[in-house]
Amino acid sequence: MKYTRAVLCETSFYAVDREVQKTVRWPWSTFFEAWFILISPMTMHLNLKHFPNPDHFDPSRFLTWGKYPWGGPFDRSVYLPFGAGRKCCIRFRFAQWEMLIILSTLVKHNRVSRPPDRREVEWVAGVTLRPDPNLELVFESRES
Repeated sequence: MKYTRAVLCETSFYAVDREVQKTVRWPWSTFFEAWFILISPMTMHLNLKHFPNPDHFDPSRFLTWGKYPWGGPFDRSVYLPFGAGRKCCIRFRFAQWEMLIILSTLVKHNRVSRPPDRREVEWVAGVTLRPDPNLELVFESRES
């Protein structure tokens, strides 16, 4: 389960929206009250300073656990799979365990692959980053 959990940690959610509660001015930008802004934890997770080789799928970076469960060796200000602070996902612990149980059950009983003649996976961006709806996967039972 440790490696399965690391695989889940290596995935990231794409974006979350927030409403600006009061106008904030910085030297480089101003965010006005009532604006909706999009925050992308995935952008943080692609930061070379914190994640060496971020474009490479490497669950091993999460095999050493840090101070926070599921967070690997990363600080909560760097790794934000379920947001942070007051707006952190209220059911994140349930979601983590649910994903772990579903993924481990799926791969325990099946081999999952793409047909060899298929193109690379394309992604569709929204609040979540999803594979192209036309993605084809092959499930082969491990019992056969």
